[in-house]
Amino acid sequence: MINIGNKVRFLTETGGGIVKAFKDKNTVIVEGNDGFDIPMLITNVVVVGNTDALNFERKPLKKEEEKKEKESEKAPVVAAEAPKPAPIIQEFAGHEALNVHLAFLPMDIKSISTTVMEAWLVNDSNYFITYAWASIGSGSQTLFNQGTLEPNSVVFLREFTRDMYNQLEHISLQLFAWKKGKPYRRKPVIDVELRIDTVKFFKLHTFRETPFFEDPALLYDIVRDDRPSRPVQ
Repeated sequence: MINIGNKVRFLTETGGGIVKAFKDKNTVIVEGNDGFDIPMLITNVVVVGNTDALNFERKPLKKEEEKKEKESEKAPVVAAEAPKPAPIIQEFAGHEALNVHLAFLPMDIKSISTTVMEAWLVNDSNYFITYAWASIGSGSQTLFNQGTLEPNSVVFLREFTRDMYNQLEHISLQLFAWKKGKPYRRKPVIDVELRIDTVKFFKLHTFRETPFFEDPALLYDIVRDDRPSRPVQ
């Protein structure tokens, strides 16, 4: 999984940089070494370790190495699967408090009245977040999504067409925070109910710039500085 702050290199061209934001569910914004933002498909980037070697051009071989390489090409080679590196977990200073947001982004903001709305979950903390998101009906609820979100990352949840907006009028989000392989301060389990005012989906001024996405988004706080959103009255 690619997260904000990851160091990446490009697969189909020379270069790389730091993941700055998500433009949409298929595209990330990479800040290159020259300071410019580069939109890049997620399928065209790969996370690299803590190294500055973003240019992976092959260096010329010395004569002895060339000779050994030619000899090795003559002999049959049994391919061995390389061990997968452990994932790099991004933690940042000042991110020990839980800050989790539900974000809505229009796919085509120029057609705000008819466009499909994307739902994302934002984890702006150093904790893993196991979550369950559901629509609350009459005496029961229907699960939208469940899963685990890595620290300081965002995840695409699902799309909503205009005729599905009524499912968002009363929702619940349950969160459980934890860390992997290290001591951590225990956080209470979060159980929040919200009412989404879907009328805002039709108003351009409700979608604003955020640190998490390249495009304007409408954010709802689930937890801010360890404090859950106020319960629905």
